[in-house]
Amino acid sequence: MAKPVSILVTGFGPFDGTGPGNLSYSVVTTLPKYLPPTPTCRVPVQVFIHPYDIPVAYNEVRTIVPRLYDAYAHQVDIWLHFGMRPHQDLYSIEQLGRRDGYDTDTDITGFSLPKDESDGFFRGCPKELESTLDVDNVFQRWRSKLLDGPEVSPELGAVRIRQSRDPGHFICDFLHYSVLAEHWRRKNATPNTPRTMDLLPVMFLNVPTKNTVDQLRRARHVTICLMQALAESWDMHRNTSAKSSAS
Repeated sequence: MAKPVSILVTGFGPFDGTGPGNLSYSVVTTLPKYLPPTPTCRVPVQVFIHPYDIPVAYNEVRTIVPRLYDAYAHQVDIWLHFGMRPHQDLYSIEQLGRRDGYDTDTDITGFSLPKDESDGFFRGCPKELESTLDVDNVFQRWRSKLLDGPEVSPELGAVRIRQSRDPGHFICDFLHYSVLAEHWRRKNATPNTPRTMDLLPVMFLNVPTKNTVDQLRRARHVTICLMQALAESWDMHRNTSAKSSAS
């Protein structure tokens, strides 16, 4: 049996205009702690579930990201964060995070992030950071697990999925970038040396807005397929790296 791939999952709490709860954390609470190998996914998955939803507040995210890093960076292979974009009726995996642009929309405390504060918090970091995961490979594996036909799940009805390079400029993008930047700074902040792109394998999934029983059931299925796709892709990368090191 293949070695398990460990994945940390987090989600957000509610915010104005989205109705009761937040699907991004509702789905996290339904996930099993272990996905055994199956005929369609030979790689088992160990799931680390963050024990509470992350408040939709810039200051909360700034506080929690270093704590998440200290708690999980050496325990898990992949970080999978869930968010929810208002008025979205599809599932999108985000390919990048952005440093700037958080000075317009306010969080649940009425606070936005002025540019000077963003500059200070992310001092020295690139304007954009992308995951080191092979997003194309993950997406193809994800789609093949979900669908018998193009973007159709026979069990749960139509499921729309996509890759996205437009994460928006709100808490979801801020968390995604903050996690990547935390690792980038810790790994690449040696004085007087070049800073290389050595980033955590992080994936961000934006889910639909509606938090209904049917949508939650669908989101759980979509998420499990994505975690299996991530595990297979990571296992392939891990095995390739091991062979290269041995040769």
